[in-house]
Amino acid sequence: MKKFFIVLCCFVIVFCGGYLTQYFINKNSQSNVNAEGDRYYLSWEAYPEAEEYNIYIDGKFAKTVTTTKADITEYLVDDKSYSVAIKTFSVENGEVVVYSEDYNYEAKTCSDFKRKTFFMNGQIYDYNIESLQEYEIFVWYNILYRSNTAKFYNSCSKLNIGNIQRITYDYIVSYPEYDGVQSKSQYAAKLSDKIYMLKNFEYYLPQDFTLSTANCTNNDNSGLFNYKLGKTQAEKATSYNLPYEQAVVSSIRTFPIDSGDKQRVKVYNTEQLFMVVQYGACPVFPESGSVAEQVYNNAKEILREINNSNSLTDYQKALNIYRYICMNVKYDNILFDYMALINNSSVMTFGKFSPFYLEGVFYDMDNQVAVCDGLSKAFALMCRIEGIEATKVNGTASDGNHAWNKVKIGSNYHIVDTTWGTVSFDGGNKEALSHKYFLVGESDIPTHRATYQIGNQHTINYEYYKNTYIDGISTYVTTREQFIALRDKIFSENRSCMEVEFSETFVSLILLEYKTMNDFFAANKYGVNNGYILSSLPLSSTVYLIQTYYTNVNV
Repeated sequence: MKKFFIVLCCFVIVFCGGYLTQYFINKNSQSNVNAEGDRYYLSWEAYPEAEEYNIYIDGKFAKTVTTTKADITEYLVDDKSYSVAIKTFSVENGEVVVYSEDYNYEAKTCSDFKRKTFFMNGQIYDYNIESLQEYEIFVWYNILYRSNTAKFYNSCSKLNIGNIQRITYDYIVSYPEYDGVQSKSQYAAKLSDKIYMLKNFEYYLPQDFTLSTANCTNNDNSGLFNYKLGKTQAEKATSYNLPYEQAVVSSIRTFPIDSGDKQRVKVYNTEQLFMVVQYGACPVFPESGSVAEQVYNNAKEILREINNSNSLTDYQKALNIYRYICMNVKYDNILFDYMALINNSSVMTFGKFSPFYLEGVFYDMDNQVAVCDGLSKAFALMCRIEGIEATKVNGTASDGNHAWNKVKIGSNYHIVDTTWGTVSFDGGNKEALSHKYFLVGESDIPTHRATYQIGNQHTINYEYYKNTYIDGISTYVTTREQFIALRDKIFSENRSCMEVEFSETFVSLILLEYKTMNDFFAANKYGVNNGYILSSLPLSSTVYLIQTYYTNVNV
């Protein structure tokens, strides 16, 4: 009879919400519901001899648990007041005693998701998604930070479980740097009416991109190892390059990026480092000694050498950065040619190689090799460390997909292309510095078409040659006398090269007197009886790299 009575009590409690003996215990509405990460737990003190507890939300049975802690996240989907009840019974002194605790919990689930934030593309976002644009940024952030799962609060009426798979996939493939996510049939799941979760994000790419064309092995399964055998990169013709513009007095360098007003953002790999710095924030490295931290510190060390004083102008700093990259980082022709050979630039095949990333320039300092992606990232990183607004531009050029930079000097924006900032000669075996693509405008490089860029799109030409002087003589040549004066500087100052731009009017006059520009240079070569040869390397119809070199043959 007693057993029947206990069973009857259980039936009444569970299915009717009734009780025989009840104790009301009023507690603070927040004291027993706590957030742990993105989950919400109801907890209470154990009752004597109670074996299980029934949880009710707004008068409806939710679940039965055998512990004194229950996950009730799925029931708290709106910001409102919920009635929460815990009901149990125990047998004490031969009698069934029923306990009930009632709470009024003011749920702030959405508010909690709003308090969880992340930095992406220069803005602070929260985990409460209110628009498709915010969801796109959320997907991109999780790709960049290699998240496998991520929960968010869905406040966007256009985002639902019916379209979230397609939308998520579209955002993955539209990520401006690389996708990196392996194909999956489902990228998200609905956990409750408002709480969703990104999932199934698995990545082709490693955390660090330290694998270079030089050190790849046959185990890389890319085919590049066998292709590169017997091939060499072009050598930098350092004797043809101009020095950096150094300040008269050097000083211990500090950098604008370290100023106290910068947003501090955690980074774990160099792609995160690039995003954070490009959008004006200061990186923080939770993992001491990480590749990202090494790359960042190496970039700073280079800047301390080439920009040796805070007194240099932004123009001088940007010029030195441009010259450093063009003079020291070899373009990875082997990787580029191999990509063209097999017509496959997929992330799975090539995305792990350092020439695409900051590692190509700043990790293996004895083997600085990059392609346009790595070169443009390096320029933007170094400029941003110096407090100069610079961004990477993705697009196409005459030879296919390409990347370059946009930089702000003073109040004007200019285009910089460090990839095209070198000119090949000697059958492609050597590379020399050129300033033809330093601080130019869109109209000056119609071959470049941007598909993704940041901020101001209007750019103008700084006119480097018109604004560059050697002892008061402009390198923008308008007369023969001016050219002779510059020519003489080459020998008197033992220079190995000089870039000059001829005005179109002067070129027309030259061609009236000489058949070709080469005939003009030959007639004004000077110094050959001393064993020096003067030659020219055309960079365009008006821009030339004037070279001098010594030969033992007396011409």
